[in-house]
Amino acid sequence: MGNQRKPRRSGTAQESSTLSVDEIIQRYPGKWIFMHVQECESGWPTRGVVLAHSASQKRIHELVRDRIRDGTIPHPYCVFKAIRFGRTVGDLDKILAKPGIEKVDA
Repeated sequence: MGNQRKPRRSGTAQESSTLSVDEIIQRYPGKWIFMHVQECESGWPTRGVVLAHSASQKRIHELVRDRIRDGTIPHPYCVFKAIRFGRTVGDLDKILAKPGIEKVDA
């Protein structure tokens, strides 16, 4: 019997706090993220709880598959690579807040 501890599987880490997608990108640059979505804006996830992260896309997809099979997948969830593709809503708000730029609501 003794001290039989299940080895930690690489790429898994449970976060307890809700983070913005920008915070996740800063904390896990270039990693694949499996996130339980907590908030969305215009249909896009903006905040969530990181359930796992890994350099391996395959590892994250295996983990998601396993969670689907055993019925522990959170809804909604999101898988993405933590890289910045362009400007965030916050970035655009800062640009629009500059003097001489008028924000027009659609």
